[in-house]
Amino acid sequence: MISYQCIISGKVQGVYYRSHIQEMASEAGFNGSVMNLKNGKVEATVTLNDERKLPYFLDILKAGSPYSHRSEE
Repeated sequence: MISYQCIISGKVQGVYYRSHIQEMASEAGFNGSVMNLKNGKVEATVTLNDERKLPYFLDILKAGSPYSHRSEE
């Protein structure tokens, strides 16, 4: 098993990003956590048995919620 930590920036707080990501990742069978950071970013961690699933998890993070926006940082 291998764990990954992702820091997501942009418009990700106050737009249901965290809750949406938790729901989507859980439905896809991922185990981990998502939390808001004091600096306005979001931290997502995931533990994978098969690291080939990482791109799918990253796609969930990139898609965000219907109200979030990508940052060019």
